[in-house]
Amino acid sequence: TKKAYLCDLQKIIDLRVFHAIFLNETKLDSCVPDAFVHQPHYKVLRRDRLTNGGGGVLVFLKRELKIIANKILDDYEIIYFQIQFKSSICDFLACYKPPDTNSKEFISFIAGVAGDRVTHRHRFGCSGRFIQQRGIRQRETGQVRHHGLEVHKRF
Repeated sequence: TKKAYLCDLQKIIDLRVFHAIFLNETKLDSCVPDAFVHQPHYKVLRRDRLTNGGGGVLVFLKRELKIIANKILDDYEIIYFQIQFKSSICDFLACYKPPDTNSKEFISFIAGVAGDRVTHRHRFGCSGRFIQQRGIRQRETGQVRHHGLEVHKRF
């Protein structure tokens, strides 16, 4: 049940062992205030689906992490942010592609967001799910190199 998932999530957050926690399909919308997802030891970045319910992306980042830039994008369910670790800057994307979204357009959009960060060999991480659609193979490691990105299937 939804309540059980929320309890499990809270247990994971309470461990405080993860620097970042990425969630997809949060099903949050503008009716759910930020206070609902507030956590004392984590900063929260969220991008709710704007129409039709479902979807949504949520990122919890430990408060001690230094976020030097972030964008919550309107075009797709994408959160882009940069974190400074000592002398390194790392770029991250948390994203979700709904089944009815064109995969090629979505990958091209992500490549545009990542831009020269990937080509200049900055550290770059991408979290999200690329859903298999009829007639389109699921993206696996290395299949999107021509866009400047490398997608890794993590789970």
